[in-house]
Formats: sequence, structure tokens, C-alpha cells
Amino acid sequence: MCLILFSAKMIKREKKIIILITIAIFIFSLAISFTLRIPPEVDARAYDRIAVNLINGSGYIEDAGKNLADDFSIARVGPGYEFFLAGIYKIFGHRYWVVWFFQALLHALTAFLVYEISKRIFKSQWRSTAGYLAALLVGFSPDLLLASSMLLTETLGIFLMVSAVYLFFRYFDDNRLIILVASAIFFGVAVLTRSQLVVFLPIFAAPLLFKKEWMRVTIFILLLAAIFAPWVARNYKVYNEFIPFNASLGYNLWGGNHIGASGEMETNYAPLIEYAVNHMPIEVNEEGVSKFKEFLIDHPVDFIKLIGKKISIFFSFSRPTGFWPTLYPFQQAAIAFFSLIYSVLIFGLGISGGVLMVKKLKTMDQSEKIKTIFALAMAVLIPLSVIVILVESRYRYPIYPFMAIFAGYLASHKNEVFKNLKYPLMVFAILFLNSFFDFFANFERFWDKFKEIL
Repeated sequence: MCLILFSAKMIKREKKIIILITIAIFIFSLAISFTLRIPPEVDARAYDRIAVNLINGSGYIEDAGKNLADDFSIARVGPGYEFFLAGIYKIFGHRYWVVWFFQALLHALTAFLVYEISKRIFKSQWRSTAGYLAALLVGFSPDLLLASSMLLTETLGIFLMVSAVYLFFRYFDDNRLIILVASAIFFGVAVLTRSQLVVFLPIFAAPLLFKKEWMRVTIFILLLAAIFAPWVARNYKVYNEFIPFNASLGYNLWGGNHIGASGEMETNYAPLIEYAVNHMPIEVNEEGVSKFKEFLIDHPVDFIKLIGKKISIFFSFSRPTGFWPTLYPFQQAAIAFFSLIYSVLIFGLGISGGVLMVKKLKTMDQSEKIKTIFALAMAVLIPLSVIVILVESRYRYPIYPFMAIFAGYLASHKNEVFKNLKYPLMVFAILFLNSFFDFFANFERFWDKFKEIL
């Protein structure tokens, strides 16, 4: 009886702590937004314009004065985030502070769900410190906090991704149809917000296929089809083509894969710019895919080298966020500094935690083992979803929740880790060597950014 009462008291205490952490993250995120007050620029400005045109009755279009076929809106990442903004503007008016409020809330809930996911995955091996650290690493991430202060897809996209992942793991423990339905809905909307997340589809379908739950497989597919159907039908009507997401793939494939490519976003690649000026976005997308295929066939060695370069960039500590022109130089410098420190922690501890999870698979029960493998697979798929295309610092954000969960697992086994530091030290050494290589190989690019904040 005493043990039961003690256990109940501990659970109640844990709930209070995670709720307090979640509230603190929300307040801090909102405070950052009101302190920085970042106006919409570049991609954010485009999303804002599309949302305004939606509520004004002009439709999903960036420049209401253009013909839809010539408008660049279809080449923007979307449409999930644009409709999210439009919904807020429709109810509360065209006020950015309301967007900041909701994004701070979504960011805080993401941290809370990360805590819950870690609890779901590890079960008997779970410690509250694992969940707290995971939530804190997500909630107080300088990269994610900055994203929540801007009109960018990342905050909504990551929240939807984490929600879908939470429901996916909950379905393991509670095989109810309603949870599967909710998981499919969140996953579908997440993909409409950040199309790279479609790589999770085999993982979400795997448990149903392995169990041969054909009726539920059908329900899952039909729900996804229902979510995508209105957008696909609209695109077919406008462009006479099947476009499930958007037309940004060709742009990015062409810009990120050519002779002399850096592996990053390039705004000055002449062939792409010249073609885009004289052709419709859909045509540019098709040409981009075609140019990528040509590059892949004609220059396979260069393509492989670029893949290696992009992997290096993705995991490099030398790629902090914060270099946004709307920020003051001292703000850029401060955010870049904290972002750099954060990247060391999130990747160093996260990958070390992932290595430990692999080592301890044999000690886990069957359910924990399967869920751990799925979590590791999701983390691996995120960089794979972008390295074929191109890599930017903010394209790394979706991996942060997984790295945070793995880091929490590492912390909950700290006594074991301290007895054998070989693997964590190897991970940090490899990451630091990679970062030094990236820094010196791309010194000119870093120097240009540094000069901007002087």
C-alpha cells in the first residue's frame, strides 16, 4: 500500500513539473517573439501574402495581380501553413502578435509531447529526467524559439509531426481505431505543411501491415486521400497536373545538384534564375527535375560527393541559425552563438543517446525494442529527406525532437555512461572534426556572414 501511494505521489509530482516546464516554455517563447518583433521577410512575407489573399477571396495566390499559372505560390512550401495563417487572420484580423501567441503555444505543446513520447517509447527503462531533459532541449532551443517568432512553417510542421509520432507510439499501447484515425489526420496535415515528412509514411504503415490489419490499412489510406483530395483537385484544375504537395522540388533539386553546387540554397545560380524568369513555376519545377536526372546520370561521382558534403553540413556545429537580415547585428551574433552551443549539445548528446539505445536493444522487452527501432528510423529518415535535395540550417529542425529524446535517454543512464565514455567521446570527436572540416572548406561563406554582423 505504501509503495502504491509513493508511486502515485511521484506521478503527480512529475505531472506538475512537466506542466510547469511547458508553461515556462510558452511564456519564454512569447517573450522572445515580442522582444524581437521580426517582420515577415523572404519566405515569411510570401506565406503572409498568400494567407491575406485567401481571406480576401483572391484564392491561394501570392500576387493577386497575376494569373494563377504564372504565380509563384505553388512553388512555396505549403499549403498547410498558409491556411493556418489564413484561419488566424480570418478570426483575429491581420495581427502578427496573434500568430506569435499560437506559435508559442504550439512550441510549448511540442516540448510537452516530446516528454510524453519518451515515456511511451522506453516504458520500463524510462526515468523522469529523460522526459524533462527532452522537453527542455526542445522548448529552449534557440533555433526553434527563433522559428516560433517568425512566420515560418517549422513551428506548425514540427508540432504536427510530433503529434502524429506521439499518436503512432500510443497506438502500440492502445490499439484503438480512434487513435489510428487521429494519427492519420495529424500525419496528413503535417505532410501538407512540410512535404519532406512524407518519408515517414512507410513507418506509419508498417505496424498495420505487419499485423495484417487490412481494414485499418484501408482506413488509414482513405483518411490520407481525403486530406489531400481537395488540394490535389484544386491543383489539377489550375495546372492540369497531379501535384500532391507543391512545385518546389524541381527548384531545389536543380539548385542543390549541379556542377559547382555548394549543397545549400543558392540564390545566384544563373541557369536556374534565367529559366525561372522566362517560364511558369510548374515548367521550372519540371525542368528542375529533368536537370537533376541529367546530373545524376552524367555526373554520378559529383553527385556522391555532394551527398557527402550535405551530410557534413547537416551535422556541422558550424551552421548556427540567426543570420536573418531583419535582426540587428548584435541579435544575430547572440542567436548564432547560442545556436552553435545548442547544436553541440543536441547532436552530441542526441547521437550518443542513439548509440546507447542501439547497444541496449537486447535488454529491452519486445514492445520497447520495436518502438526504439522505429524512433531511430524516423531520426535517420529526416536527414535522408533533404540531403538528396539541399541543406539549410533550418532544414535540421525536425530532427531536434528525436535528438532530444535520445539525449534524455542518455542522461537517464548517466551512471552507466560515465563508466564507459568511449562511445560519447567518439561521437563528439567525429562531430567536431566534421565541423572543423566544414568550416575550413566553406570559409569564404562563413566570412561573408560574419562580415554582415560587424
